[in-house]
Amino acid sequence: MHWLRASLPTTELILTNRGADVAFWCPNPVMRLPRRPHSSHGSRSWQDIDELAMRTEARHLVHFRNSPTDAKYDADEFRFLRSLDDPAAQRSRVVAEFADVVIYRVGSVHDAAARQTVALISTSTTATART
Repeated sequence: MHWLRASLPTTELILTNRGADVAFWCPNPVMRLPRRPHSSHGSRSWQDIDELAMRTEARHLVHFRNSPTDAKYDADEFRFLRSLDDPAAQRSRVVAEFADVVIYRVGSVHDAAARQTVALISTSTTATART
């Protein structure tokens, strides 16, 4: 949580899979990802999270590993959220990684970073091809 307090303005909304845990440690506004049965649609993909992030102008998702602990209401949502435990699968989104938490870029911030990465790879490939 120190990284959040040190790196983000206190007015920035933070998305997370465990809202109370973040809210306890940070002064920022916090929004827990929608999950069944409390929401008609849970977070089943990066597209779902990015859309929520763009609507709320959030730039970061704080993901607590090993959460949720079971697939009580929605197996697809459970599988997706638990896939976030492995940041190697989404390296371009990872901002910071700790033992229990991974912080990901989300929304339009991720889109801009992804475009920049693709441009750098394209430039590097073109330069290599010329030599």
